[in-house]
Amino acid sequence: MIRIFADSTLDLDIDLRHLYNIEVIPLTVTMKDRQYKDGLEIDTQQLFDYVKKYGELPVTSAVTTEDFIRAFQGQDEIIYISISSKLSECYKNAIEAVKQLGAENRVRVIDSLSITTGTGILVLRAAEMRNFGLTAAEIEERVLALVPKVRIAVLIDTLEYLRKGGRASTVTALISNILKIRPILQVNPDGTLGVREKISGPRIKAIQALIDGFKRDADNMDSRWIFITHTGCLQDAYWLRGELHAPGHSEEIKLITAGAVVASHTGPNGIAIIYLLK
Repeated sequence: MIRIFADSTLDLDIDLRHLYNIEVIPLTVTMKDRQYKDGLEIDTQQLFDYVKKYGELPVTSAVTTEDFIRAFQGQDEIIYISISSKLSECYKNAIEAVKQLGAENRVRVIDSLSITTGTGILVLRAAEMRNFGLTAAEIEERVLALVPKVRIAVLIDTLEYLRKGGRASTVTALISNILKIRPILQVNPDGTLGVREKISGPRIKAIQALIDGFKRDADNMDSRWIFITHTGCLQDAYWLRGELHAPGHSEEIKLITAGAVVASHTGPNGIAIIYLLK
């Protein structure tokens, strides 16, 4: 038996996780000295309510080595696909857990070099391969080949959360708010985050930039798995889905609400298009 693991930043809804038998290990969110398991004990809206009330960001923590050790015990073969190692300690902690267990031949740890449902797509593909009877080694090889094909474009509606988290200066956030500048972030090939575009003007203009980027890739897109992942702007997500026309796409583009850990970095009204290239 091959078990497929991910951490809670994969941002797939519970129905998909159950359908594909994906096991999720939660990260931790700390608010006022109380710890909550991401996706189990805290959701995105609760996080936003906390920030509004207290004016500070909760602290997010990677899955610990000890938690990975508990998850990886047993005799089953395991594939764990992590959030980008450049954005979290999850990958490093998982590697250490495997080392301490002496399970290098049984547990395979894959760095997605991605975030949110970008990791989720790789996890779904791994689960599909498992269900088709591929070996763990074959799955690992094929998932690693898919890693550079993940595409993510994330519209950040406000820099306030990045400022609170120390990832944007107060001056930058203030200027962006005054000028109504909204960045569109992407995941770089090395697993770091970068700015793809800076869009000034109304929000609809920035959403149109997401659509334009999506359509540029339409002819080279694996249309089986396409996601719109958002942080509480469901109406915009529905509208955006209606504007996306993926050639040959037989399934509905899926809408996902990001978890609390991802939302703590993007802030409210963030929205992303996520897919794989062929």
